[in-house]
Amino acid sequence: MNFSQLQSLVALADTGSFTEAAYTINLTQSAVSHALASLESELGVTLLERNRKGVVSLTATGQKIIPHVRALLAQAESIEQEARVAQGKASGKVRLGSINSIIPPRSACQSTDQFSTELSRHGGSIVRGGHAGSWRLDRG
Repeated sequence: MNFSQLQSLVALADTGSFTEAAYTINLTQSAVSHALASLESELGVTLLERNRKGVVSLTATGQKIIPHVRALLAQAESIEQEARVAQGKASGKVRLGSINSIIPPRSACQSTDQFSTELSRHGGSIVRGGHAGSWRLDRG
């Protein structure tokens, strides 16, 4: 059992689709399929039910296992975060979203620029990339 297999299971449970799960965790659809098949083989149980359209849902066993998988992945992320803090490389994800009728895009961009300026005063930076509205904050 490895983290890629567990992340694939969670992504499949969350999205209900091999294509969307692959997109979510930056793997190919084939890699997600192989990860799940390996996990099911290793555990000796079926975790997902599949239909002809590729839509998936958790089996009863999958529903019992998924909370433990989520907790394990959260603990692993906490360990990695503590290690980054100890190295002076604290980072995290911030996702910003707005509704254009409430906060016009220009105002949202100005707010992001102001936040970036303030963050840089404290040794951090914003890395823009990925999906619209996603930034990674790095310190040090």
